[in-house]
Amino acid sequence: TATSFYATSDRRKKENIKEFIPQKSILELPVVEFDFKDSGTHQIGCIAQDLQEICPEIVNADDNGYLSISESKLSYLLLLELKKLREEFEAYKASKE
Repeated sequence: TATSFYATSDRRKKENIKEFIPQKSILELPVVEFDFKDSGTHQIGCIAQDLQEICPEIVNADDNGYLSISESKLSYLLLLELKKLREEFEAYKASKE
């Protein structure tokens, strides 16, 4: 449990900055419910292999080949989808004027 988490994001610490364009829409990602085999804990989420097909940049493999997801980066993909939706809405509004 944490009250907050900060990720380093200062422009001065970055280089080779360019717009990210995902291979596919994050909206194609199935949301599933499942039980973890080791603990039996019931969860909702997504499967790393499914996300890897959409955006491999946020899926990591450990030394044993098990995949994990950088879940905090999912919000950036959702932000891209929201921007696309806004652009479509603005174009629709302009066509009706």
